[in-house]
Amino acid sequence: MPMRSLYYGVFLVMLTTLSLSFLAFRMISTSMEQKAFNPLFDRFDELQLESARGQFQSGGPAALKAYLTNLDHIFSHSTHYLLNANGVDLVTGENMAPLIPPAPASKWRIQTHGHWIISHRSPDGEYWFAAVGLLDRPHAWTFLPYYFLVAGATGALCWAASVWVVAPVRRIAGSIALFGQGKLSVRVQTKRQDEIGQLGRSFNQMAERLERLIISERRLLGDISHELRSPLARLKFAVKLARTCPDRNAALDRIERDVERDFIMNSQQAKEYGIVDEIIDRPRS
Repeated sequence: MPMRSLYYGVFLVMLTTLSLSFLAFRMISTSMEQKAFNPLFDRFDELQLESARGQFQSGGPAALKAYLTNLDHIFSHSTHYLLNANGVDLVTGENMAPLIPPAPASKWRIQTHGHWIISHRSPDGEYWFAAVGLLDRPHAWTFLPYYFLVAGATGALCWAASVWVVAPVRRIAGSIALFGQGKLSVRVQTKRQDEIGQLGRSFNQMAERLERLIISERRLLGDISHELRSPLARLKFAVKLARTCPDRNAALDRIERDVERDFIMNSQQAKEYGIVDEIIDRPRS
């Protein structure tokens, strides 16, 4: 379907640009998370694993429980575990095998059943460090102000683009329409130096030339009409005299000389206005 207004075209272009920008931002964010943040988190998990392992090996389950409780307090809404190779909790003896990934994976970060799970295996394969927490998903209405902000920004950008691009084009189109209706003095008022400004100045130059040509043509037609009326009046009077003149041949010769003189004078005047007439330059037989 053809676009009937530049306003809608500008809006769709800007909406598409914002959508593509959002998708590009999401792709960049995901890529940065995988390449930069996840390795950093993995090293942090390794540090926690070695710390929990050291507490367990030096102080037993009691020391390990105190360390893990401290982690739970620091990282709220999450629970931390140190498991053996089979997934058994070294503090409570409970089977926590669902928290570790299937072999041969040595770590994972997943979201399942409203929880996030992080597991990391020690280099020797004897221990697993695991953490579980609730997914703190914000309510849909939480982002409502941001949606309004994006919609407002889109509308403001569309309005600015319309004022900057569409409105000048429409003014130029209106000037062209008025010029076509006969208002030869219409000009585009613009100080812009971009393509729209060049378009307006090109129209002004064209309108200036056409106005001069049309005014010259009108002046020429008026002059020719005036110059033709006097010779025709004299010719009409000479014809009346020729009918009553005793020597008709002499009268006709005089009429022919007057016509020849008027013809030459009108031809020269036409050439002064820049008109090339084939009749003037054509040799008479």
